[in-house]
Amino acid sequence: MTDAANRFAILQRRIFDYPSKNAFYEEITWMLWQAANARQP
Repeated sequence: MTDAANRFAILQRRIFDYPSKNAFYEEITWMLWQAANARQP
């Protein structure tokens, strides 16, 4: 599994631990940006 996939799996388990929807959406946006800009091997 890639690092981004691992982060997403962890994020899914912690989804209700976020203090607000905005914090959750910021994390999702950051994760997707990181996945889109990851170097391809």
